[in-house]
Amino acid sequence: MPEKPWKRAEREVAKRLGGVRVKRHGEPAPDVVSEWCVAEVKTRRHLPEWIISALFGVVRQTPSHKLPILILKDLTTHDVLWVIRERDGLDSFGPVAAKREK
Repeated sequence: MPEKPWKRAEREVAKRLGGVRVKRHGEPAPDVVSEWCVAEVKTRRHLPEWIISALFGVVRQTPSHKLPILILKDLTTHDVLWVIRERDGLDSFGPVAAKREK
């Protein structure tokens, strides 16, 4: 049976972050853990167009030596999210060593 897309995405993210995919076995747990981060991976057929448009707008406006960041603020909870493209994060923070899945 082919691997489910969400599971494949978690494996790919774990590899790129130098971490491991966490097998949940019905327990609450993050999707990926590495030495430097913990990640929850969400896959969707399409992300909201306004987010993509805003992100690529800031990417176009950012000089090559700076990190483009989309800031999303929730007016109800006052939480603030930073959205960056993976390639920009890796360019800014450097590559990470891959580890094998547990």
